[in-house]
Amino acid sequence: MNFFVNEGLAAQGSGIEHAQVQRGKLFRKNGQSFKIVTRVYNANGHRDLLAWQLNDAEVINMYDYYAGTEYVPDRIVTAEDVEWGGRPVAVVERMADKPETFMAF
Repeated sequence: MNFFVNEGLAAQGSGIEHAQVQRGKLFRKNGQSFKIVTRVYNANGHRDLLAWQLNDAEVINMYDYYAGTEYVPDRIVTAEDVEWGGRPVAVVERMADKPETFMAF
């Protein structure tokens, strides 16, 4: 297993990140295992992997590792899914200009 360690892996990366990803893709093409290890928390990290054409098995963030959240399935979360401290959601409205977005009051 080959490890490439970096601070992060943002959607718009530096030259070092580009080089690591290209090296990883070359390893993948030749059947060699690799993992890019990042140390800075990125709330959009799993989404950013798609921009790099990488998968969760090829990148690990230290926060994800210690929290046990390396492989969390995607799902849509609505206002009704959130725990509001025992209180029900008073009003949930669909935004007129963004029908996929809801406002909870």
